[in-house]
Amino acid sequence: MLLDDPKFSPKKMTSLRFVAYGGAPAPKGLIERAEKALPGVRIVLAYGSTETGHVLCNQPETRKRKPKSLGRPGPHIVMGVFQSPGIKAEVGMIGEITT
Repeated sequence: MLLDDPKFSPKKMTSLRFVAYGGAPAPKGLIERAEKALPGVRIVLAYGSTETGHVLCNQPETRKRKPKSLGRPGPHIVMGVFQSPGIKAEVGMIGEITT
């Protein structure tokens, strides 16, 4: 919405350094457009829940290398992917992220 606002001007955003987004993945084209319009801004996907805060964080470097990734766990976070309680999912299997 910000990028589409007729009054938007990157020159007015020079103090902005960091944007975190979550709730749903953003379309690749939107992130690329935002990075182009705001080249000095670090845009990061934060994945988690309201109750716990972010659990995974997808930094720009990871997003460029693995665009469909949710990123890596934050500091001091131990997580896994499970098929069902107590049964870990193997690599490539569908499962639920737990911490």
